[in-house]
Amino acid sequence: MYICMMAQAMTKEQHPELQESSHRSKTITEPQELIAQLIRKARVRLCELADCDLTCIHLPVKLSKEGRNSPKRLTKEIFKHLLQSNASLQLSLDSYRGQISVHAPSHKLLNEEFHLIPREKRSRRPLKALTVFTDASGASCKSVMTWRNPQTQCWEADVEFVEGSPQVAELAAVVRAFEKFSEPINLVTDSAYVAGVVSRAEQAVLKEIDNEHLFRLLSKLIYLISHREHPFYVMHVRSHTDLPGEIAEGNRQADTFQEAKLSHQQYHQNVPGLIRQFQLTWSQARAIVATCPNCQ
Repeated sequence: MYICMMAQAMTKEQHPELQESSHRSKTITEPQELIAQLIRKARVRLCELADCDLTCIHLPVKLSKEGRNSPKRLTKEIFKHLLQSNASLQLSLDSYRGQISVHAPSHKLLNEEFHLIPREKRSRRPLKALTVFTDASGASCKSVMTWRNPQTQCWEADVEFVEGSPQVAELAAVVRAFEKFSEPINLVTDSAYVAGVVSRAEQAVLKEIDNEHLFRLLSKLIYLISHREHPFYVMHVRSHTDLPGEIAEGNRQADTFQEAKLSHQQYHQNVPGLIRQFQLTWSQARAIVATCPNCQ
């Protein structure tokens, strides 16, 4: 007995045991996890019906929508890497003694292919590229991203008002970062939640949630990351750290910009005052004053 992972061959009508897939416990489910779920369900189902395990599992997965002879096909080496890096796949194949093939069976009826792109745009190592820092404030509902301009070496910032929790506000900043920078980037956030969401978003399946604003942000994030051409790296750092280096400096820049915005909302300092108090650049201080409705 064998199982072949194919999208068109598996329907809820033909396989009632797959109906629970629309009621996933996770908000974001990665493609590798979907494969793992299908393997696990097939093994459990076969054990219930025949009290045995599969003899062969076929994974005829393409890494792109190119022709059959495309080099971008799942190989044994790529599958081994996926297996080593994905806990869900490891659990689904726990104690499995049969064969695993990356090719489809020869039968014509089983020659459809499951279009999947497990090659991640997310880099596992920092890139030699622009670094963007994000931050958010629950008190002011400000969503901030900041970066050092490669040409001028000056810090620039983008600030928006976002309703919701600090995590939602920071997620909004991350979405704007992916919208603004299509080139390779390093993304640094002090939110462990946001870093986790970004690392799982590529080609993921999103479960519907009650919070419409959060659902729209997650949908946009998944779309932007899944359709990127260039790689990105995401990193989580603890907020308000005093460690030296560019990462900590960028995080402090985002925090300082937030503090300056909050201070100006209360005291309405002019541009020179903000520069002296918070060591901002002229353009940063001018942007804070220009966006204040009481100072126009």
